[in-house]
Amino acid sequence: MKKYPFDRILSNEAELLDFFIEAIQYRIAHKGQSVEIAVHVFDKTHPSSLSFPWNKVLDELRFEFIALEAPGMPEDDNKDPDEYDDELWRRLLFLVNDLKKKQTV
Repeated sequence: MKKYPFDRILSNEAELLDFFIEAIQYRIAHKGQSVEIAVHVFDKTHPSSLSFPWNKVLDELRFEFIALEAPGMPEDDNKDPDEYDDELWRRLLFLVNDLKKKQTV
């Protein structure tokens, strides 16, 4: 398994969310590695390998990453597939940041 600069030991939900954010930011700078990054994050965050409680929201975020392995084509035939892929990654970043904000409130 490849190592990425955002890899680290995850010991709580806040660290997991930071890991997700850094993985997405890394992908923004390395778009050619989108598939590998999506799979890596999915594999690295399997609940059985983490030492803290897991919940449905975290599971849904985790599965958002694997969905980005093969995002498909945009419904609008005029939309560039690469732009669509970028939109999906930005949407995921929004979801993770939103959950992170809710933790601090």
